[in-house]
Amino acid sequence: TDAGPAKPRLVDQVGGYGLRTGSYPSRPAMTVRVLGYPANMDNGQIEQECIDDIVPSTFSQARVSCFFAGGSSGGPWVWHFTRIGYLVGVTSTGSTPPDFDWSPQFGSIVMDGYQETAND
Repeated sequence: TDAGPAKPRLVDQVGGYGLRTGSYPSRPAMTVRVLGYPANMDNGQIEQECIDDIVPSTFSQARVSCFFAGGSSGGPWVWHFTRIGYLVGVTSTGSTPPDFDWSPQFGSIVMDGYQETAND
């Protein structure tokens, strides 16, 4: 049967980043742009950005020194923030005081989910 016209892909309509999984290099450092709406800056009303080097840590996590407080969770960590860019992490937790922000390391489960939905 004819499924009708092909649906446009979401990424073709609104844009998107690539995905990079695996370990974070320590030398040379991986510089990322971290985006979020932290409550401790402009009352969380304006998107903030921080450019910092990822510091690999224990338990398959990494940290940056962005000083983002609550409200920034889920914000992307983008490597090569130019026309394409690659998502390498998301803010998942921070420290008190808000000196550090942490992201889990993306592994095969994240890549599997990405590939499964890549054509949606």
